[in-house]
Amino acid sequence: MLKAIRRYMTRERVLRLAAFLIDALVFCAILAIINAVFKKPDYGRVQEELSRFSAVQGDAGAAADQAKAVISAFQDAFLFTLISFFCYEGLFCVLLSGRTPGKAISGLRVVPAAGAHIWPLTILKYLARSALKCIFILLFRGIPFFLSCVTILSDGTNRAAHDRVCRTMVIADGVPLWSRTAPVGEKKT
Repeated sequence: MLKAIRRYMTRERVLRLAAFLIDALVFCAILAIINAVFKKPDYGRVQEELSRFSAVQGDAGAAADQAKAVISAFQDAFLFTLISFFCYEGLFCVLLSGRTPGKAISGLRVVPAAGAHIWPLTILKYLARSALKCIFILLFRGIPFFLSCVTILSDGTNRAAHDRVCRTMVIADGVPLWSRTAPVGEKKT
């Protein structure tokens, strides 16, 4: 059992999972700040509409109208979240040369799978990769996360479906921040 776990949970896969979790925390913190300042995404409105829906009894027309209000409120909040995620991942990958905060901390980077790193083309790949992730999430809700896990675990190069489509890959190009004991460039004594 442990051999099977070790075979699938390689260092690169563990780092990629750590990067995902760090990015999820950073993104949620940013989203919370945006919500505090701009009241978007308004998941509170979704909760209010759900409460009103629960209170509707006996009138099928009112229940249908309230169900539409719940769906509309959720779609508004969800789309704002997706657009925010695209901006988070896309901008950080462009600004940090293929790294999000989680990838930078984990010592990972997104790179083109083949060919030279031609600046405009690489940026387009970063943005296309981020957009494709958002489209997958929009169309299939939670399923893309599980598909990514399956494809990463079943692929020898640890590439998810969005990496394959966009011809990118995530590589370990540095030492994870948490395992550094000396500043970069200095040797341990």
